[in-house]
Amino acid sequence: MSRFKRCAKAAHASLRASFPHISLCQAQELLAAALGHKTLASFHATDSAAFETRAAYAVLDPEAAMLRALAFGCEMRREHWSLLSDELGEKQVIGEVELVEQLTRIGWSARYAFYDVVDTRIDALLQPYGQGEQFRQVTREALNIRPWPDGECDVPPILLAPIQGEICVQGPSHHSVVVPVIAEFGFERLGRRLYDSAVLLSIRRTGEAGPHCVSEDTAGGGGDVIG
Repeated sequence: MSRFKRCAKAAHASLRASFPHISLCQAQELLAAALGHKTLASFHATDSAAFETRAAYAVLDPEAAMLRALAFGCEMRREHWSLLSDELGEKQVIGEVELVEQLTRIGWSARYAFYDVVDTRIDALLQPYGQGEQFRQVTREALNIRPWPDGECDVPPILLAPIQGEICVQGPSHHSVVVPVIAEFGFERLGRRLYDSAVLLSIRRTGEAGPHCVSEDTAGGGGDVIG
């Protein structure tokens, strides 16, 4: 069974508790509306392949779904949507597309990309300071959502997520050296309301490298949201 059909089946089961006569086909139409399409056929023609294989995130539009439900004679309210959204979340399988309603949920995942990304640009940046990367930590993060001209979609063609952090390497004489950096990650939109995984767009040093001062936070985390 396809990913879309599994989501629609879960949505149908949730909606039937309040709207016993809603059909599986109508649940599919409702889900397509939440994904930015006026018809199920439109979704299958343009976004179905990306939803099944490439998309990491889908930004759902509850208002569009509720309007579509009215066309079926279902007066769907926010509480119905909340139950449906919870059901879809419970039915998610690790590694599949993540269903979100806020763009900030996508930007938040850039910090995990910062921890995990392997890239020759990072190797080149660290090479003058030592060998053997020890850890990375995020100090500040942001989500840059720029204005965009797009009459058909209310989500931008790319999300930019700058991450300010530190990378610690083993320097000369086995001393740890901390290199301050800023990395910018991008999430490309696929189709109407789907986004790809984070891609490292750039990384640069933001200050002088210095000795690492041991603290309890070095394993990485905390930070203030900026921007």
